[in-house]
Amino acid sequence: MKEQWGDAIPKEILPEMLAAFAVMEEEGRLFAPRGEPGGAPVLEFGAFAGPGGVVASNDYYPEPEQFSPDTHWMPNVVLVAKMVYVWLGQLSIRYGEEIHRLDQIPDLELDRLARWGSPDSG
Repeated sequence: MKEQWGDAIPKEILPEMLAAFAVMEEEGRLFAPRGEPGGAPVLEFGAFAGPGGVVASNDYYPEPEQFSPDTHWMPNVVLVAKMVYVWLGQLSIRYGEEIHRLDQIPDLELDRLARWGSPDSG
C-alpha cells in the first residue's frame, strides 16, 4: 500500500496503518497458513536440583513468594480504591463546586476519609 498508493494515503494515518499491518502479521504467526490454529510455542523446563539436592518437577517457579508476617495493624486496614476522575466527579456533585484536581478536595472530605481508619470510628 505504501509503495503503490503512498501519494494517496494521508501522511498522518500512514503510521497507524503500518502499525495495524504489523499487529496483523504478528497475530498471524500463531496460525497455520490456512487459518487453522497453529498454537503458541510452549516453554518446557527440565528437572532441576532443588534445595538439598532433591530433584523437582518442571513446575518450579524460580522466585518463590515472600510474604511478610501479619502485624497488629493489618486487620484494621481500610483500603479505598476508586477511579480518581469518577471520585472527583462525585465530590463535585456532593460539594456543589467543580473539583478537578486532588488539591481541590475539601478538607471536610479528607477529614471524613481519615476517620475511616481511626480506631474510634467504630
